[in-house]
Amino acid sequence: MKCNKCGAEIEAGAKFCSKCGEKVNGEKKCRFCGHPLKEGTAFCPECGKQVVVDSIDVNAWQSSVNNSTDNPQGEALMEQALKFFEEKNFKSAFDCFFAAYNAGIGEAASGIGFLYKNGWGVWENKNEAFKWFMIGAQAGSPVGQREVAHCYYFGNGVSEDKAEAFKWYVEAAKQDDAEAEWFIGFYYENGLIFPANPYEAFKWFMQSAVQGYVPAQVDVGHCYENGFGVTANPQEAFKWWSKAADQGNAEALYMLGLCYIEAFGIQKNNALGFKYFMASAEKDYAPAQYFVGACYDIGLGVRSDLEEAKNWYKKAADQGNEDAQKALNRVTGVFSPIIKLGDKILKLFD
Repeated sequence: MKCNKCGAEIEAGAKFCSKCGEKVNGEKKCRFCGHPLKEGTAFCPECGKQVVVDSIDVNAWQSSVNNSTDNPQGEALMEQALKFFEEKNFKSAFDCFFAAYNAGIGEAASGIGFLYKNGWGVWENKNEAFKWFMIGAQAGSPVGQREVAHCYYFGNGVSEDKAEAFKWYVEAAKQDDAEAEWFIGFYYENGLIFPANPYEAFKWFMQSAVQGYVPAQVDVGHCYENGFGVTANPQEAFKWWSKAADQGNAEALYMLGLCYIEAFGIQKNNALGFKYFMASAEKDYAPAQYFVGACYDIGLGVRSDLEEAKNWYKKAADQGNEDAQKALNRVTGVFSPIIKLGDKILKLFD
């Protein structure tokens, strides 16, 4: 039997779950509505939904799958599940994912894992999510392999294990999963389980970036900015930040603002710098909010407006930005420093 709260296995005769302390009442509950279920119940008497068995024999399931790639019934069910998922009709998505899984579509198990991971249409259960992601991963789903890696990396539904996570990221990357490629780059950048290697980090960031994965595009820009694993090139940095900014990434928009202000990889243009700072700030990116405040403060790329400066400094300060808090203190008269702006701002906007 499993704990109704955390999904951990309950020892025979135990009155409380050893993992979360939940009292064991011996009741199995519907994954949708939480209604108590009798042992062996196939459908919930309260909501009518099908009850999923607690244990799954992965090997038995895999051996029962038709080896032929022609599976129109399963593919149709998977397509319908994805449609329900996009429409945020998660309960129907669960039913279709489960039906597709039973029809031999291994990747459907990864969809079930996502629903359990996020509590969409079912009770949130990290243990169940990991179980289903593993089924998908062992069936060859790159999404399942990547999500198993995430589970091991963050310790969700399984004990944290960075080395095991890396192994699964590599498996997903073999099938060109862009997010997995970015994580491999992150491992090499930070030396998580082996010595840091800037060149390997850049290689994996680039493999992910060319597939359009935004965090990788931002990091490729930083690599070119700082000469990390590649020769420094401001124009290339600007190019990759532009790609990420085109997809609405707040950090990339902010970096473009800095590029225009500092003439880094592009001709200096204070008005465009302010425009990109504002685009980023409106996405609640605190560093950009601070610089929007600074632009209004000294009239850089926009007409000076002390009230707007206070407004944007406060937005950034409320998110813990220390430079913004100092600037807010200054413009609101909390204290009076000798110079108008901090050294960082004076240097940047000189």
